[in-house]
Amino acid sequence: HIQATRSGGPGGQHVNTTDSAVQVTHLPSGIQVKCQDGRSQGQNKEKALEILRSKLFEAKQREEQEKYSAQRRALIGSGDRSEKIRTYNFPQSRVTDHRINHTSHNLEGILTGEVHEFTEELQKTEMAQRLAESGIVRTNFCPRFSPMKTVLECLERGASYLRERGVEGSRRNMEWLLAQQLSCSRIELYASFDRPMTEQELAPLRGLLKRRGEGEPLQHILGTVEFAGREFLCDKRALIPRPETEEMVELTLQLDLNDQLQVLDVGTGSGVIGITIGLSLGERCANTVLTDISSAALALAKENADRHALPVNCIETDLLEGVVGTYHLILANLPYIPEGDKETLSQEVAHDPATALFGGQDGLDLLRRFIPTIRGHLKSCGWLVLEIGSTQGPEVVALAQSAGLDPVRLQHDLSGKPRFVFAQAP
Repeated sequence: HIQATRSGGPGGQHVNTTDSAVQVTHLPSGIQVKCQDGRSQGQNKEKALEILRSKLFEAKQREEQEKYSAQRRALIGSGDRSEKIRTYNFPQSRVTDHRINHTSHNLEGILTGEVHEFTEELQKTEMAQRLAESGIVRTNFCPRFSPMKTVLECLERGASYLRERGVEGSRRNMEWLLAQQLSCSRIELYASFDRPMTEQELAPLRGLLKRRGEGEPLQHILGTVEFAGREFLCDKRALIPRPETEEMVELTLQLDLNDQLQVLDVGTGSGVIGITIGLSLGERCANTVLTDISSAALALAKENADRHALPVNCIETDLLEGVVGTYHLILANLPYIPEGDKETLSQEVAHDPATALFGGQDGLDLLRRFIPTIRGHLKSCGWLVLEIGSTQGPEVVALAQSAGLDPVRLQHDLSGKPRFVFAQAP
């Protein structure tokens, strides 16, 4: 059960302006985790779930340790040492797990839920003990899971397979794939480690794992992506939404906006920007218009709008050609990657449409065409909001000023890079 609550404490406006604090309750065990230190509800939810996963895993470890301790006491005649799972040395910031004789010097991180170091070592030990009977055979293409292997065994084997192929966040990726196959949430996996899996479940999982190992984006395999706390359809028809774009939407919603707003999302792609703005504004949004030069991307955007029951007007066009009327808010995340960077992109990014990525030799071709035409489409005091490349700020600011917009400001993302331009019509 996940519940959003008002944040307390000295969080500042960026926490308390929305229902950003999240409390997660695992109903079977009653374990609760509350997180309120993230900048958005989505971030707080992810961190709370991560801590809850750690707590559930600890509970599972204690259960297994009780069984192990009973067996060990029968062998050694004393339960003193066998009762110790971990010892904590605060002066030296040291934690030792006596079951696997592993010591970490990251006490502060472990106390906040960063127990991956221990869980991975423990699982390696368990896997080594079960190796003779595991029935999991490595191949050159994809790990072979024998019938009736457990969720934990599949999770570990699949994560190892992805890690060997250079997939970043291999364990988290495997969690998503396994959860997709079992039609459950990632958190439910941690409460089902001993659940046996059948060949009927494992066979399609091999295919998903092979695709991810070959560099196909996880979002395309799952068919969905989470953006600003909502789930959207995601496939090769449009750019996969980036975390920075979530920040752009969050900052936009903090602007001083009137009611009955006319909203225009140019180069909408999957539609996540315009749809999220429209849904977040609610009755304050009078109309949402989505434009894109790609009919395939525009079709995806319409599917996402329908998925969230938001009425939209979709226009297939190049930038603002054929767009009539004026708007209170115009947003655009146009292609801004320089053509010369093409060879440096990861396998995952290469699955995005080229028309959604590249903006000419320096990445600014579309923005040079778009910004000078914007003034005639903005209402008085209307806002233009752009996401740009981290080195493009000065030139884009100059373009906006030359177009008659004032004030114009360049804003940094959470990584400290100048990423967004906010410009207002006089």
